[in-house]
Amino acid sequence: HRQAQAVGRWFAALPDGEKPEIVLSSPYVRARQTAREICEAGGIAGGRRPPLIDERLREREFGIFDRLTTAGVDDETNIQMHMCYSEFGDIIEAIDALDVDVALIEASRSNMELLDDFAGQGYARSVGPGVYDIHSPRVPSVQEMAEKLRIASTKLDRRWIWVNPDCGLKTRGWEETEPSLKNMVAAAVELRKEYSGTGG
Repeated sequence: HRQAQAVGRWFAALPDGEKPEIVLSSPYVRARQTAREICEAGGIAGGRRPPLIDERLREREFGIFDRLTTAGVDDETNIQMHMCYSEFGDIIEAIDALDVDVALIEASRSNMELLDDFAGQGYARSVGPGVYDIHSPRVPSVQEMAEKLRIASTKLDRRWIWVNPDCGLKTRGWEETEPSLKNMVAAAVELRKEYSGTGG
């Protein structure tokens, strides 16, 4: 907080020809907050110009599995993988060969069409198709997400479908995230009730 403001004041004190005109920020919440504080401290256009968010600045995250292979993980460990913005049909055999327990994929913007690649391959493990686009600040309705799950259940064995957002939630604030997740859970509950008497 104080460091960001200090950077903003330092920029503001530069000669006019040397002051930056824009600040680029990754989409992560903390980065956006820091960039906004720099701008508001007077460093960029007198605090009147907000930072520009650039998706290309997103980090690649591998968490605890960084530099590890699935061979080094106990059999009891549930291994999940996340992929987005891919032509899954081109790499579906490689995805299958990864031997992960759950493939979490970006699927909401394609309205679940990407699941056709998994169905066509006969993918036999769990898939978590994203049911809402986290890159948008819009809070999706229960009905919208339930409909996406209905579509997914026509393509995959619904016993193996996980319910999740398209991607991580670092780009969203609490005011958007909490109601979106509540609606997502309500959609999952609705579908479980809907299918509870059908043997699936």
